[in-house]
Amino acid sequence: MSCPPVGGNGINYAVQDAAAAANILSGPLRTRRISLRDLAAVQRRRAWPTRITQAIVNQLQDRVLGPAIAGHVTLGAPPPVVVSLVNTPVLQRVMLTWFAYGLWPVHLNSMVRAALPPVEGVATR
Repeated sequence: MSCPPVGGNGINYAVQDAAAAANILSGPLRTRRISLRDLAAVQRRRAWPTRITQAIVNQLQDRVLGPAIAGHVTLGAPPPVVVSLVNTPVLQRVMLTWFAYGLWPVHLNSMVRAALPPVEGVATR
């Protein structure tokens, strides 16, 4: 059984894909010389982190969330070791950062950032 994606993963993938594409393709697009090699570079950059994240999220959905939503499983109290791990601030930060930014975050490079118009009320670094 598979349930729909949760946690906003789809939009996270889309934003990270767009940032990776902007970083890799901005130069070739400016020179109007884009190749299949350039497009393959975007795919290579995004394939590994996306597949790892999808595999983990799919396991979580298929083994825990899906059965619980369908009423096939009653989730009991987690073991004390799980509670301790989940309540550890460093692990909380790591998990939340991974969920928010992905396994291998993409940031716009300086050339792409410099080409963006300023946005009123948003501080830049």
